[in-house]
Amino acid sequence: MVDKWTNPEKNLYVEITEYHKSGRCTVDREILTNNKPSTEEERLKRLWGADLVIDNSKFEEWDGDERSVTIDVYNYSTASTVNENLIRSEDELEEYGDEILNDDTGFPQNILDERGFKSTKWYLIFGTFNGEFKGR
Repeated sequence: MVDKWTNPEKNLYVEITEYHKSGRCTVDREILTNNKPSTEEERLKRLWGADLVIDNSKFEEWDGDERSVTIDVYNYSTASTVNENLIRSEDELEEYGDEILNDDTGFPQNILDERGFKSTKWYLIFGTFNGEFKGR
């Protein structure tokens, strides 16, 4: 699962990736039959070497066994005119991600909520693998 969060005021964009061994998803059959992948779904499908990528707006319920979580933090816009100090180096972005991932107050999504981030999209990425996800 890939979950995307943004905070333009802090010039930060966060991607949470959860790796699962197995999961269940309820999707309307008609949606799957007539599925026309979005540009982002196609991009993620190629990136992950996945069999199927589904935007969260297309499914009703998701249940997976959490395996591991990684967080990638990026500059939201390298052309920020709000404050030039909001452009962070790769090391600073990695440090910020570690801080979110290792915070003891709860799962990263709760922490991002508290820090003014907005969830923009999340995707379920399905593929066949033996012990680890193929791709990426």
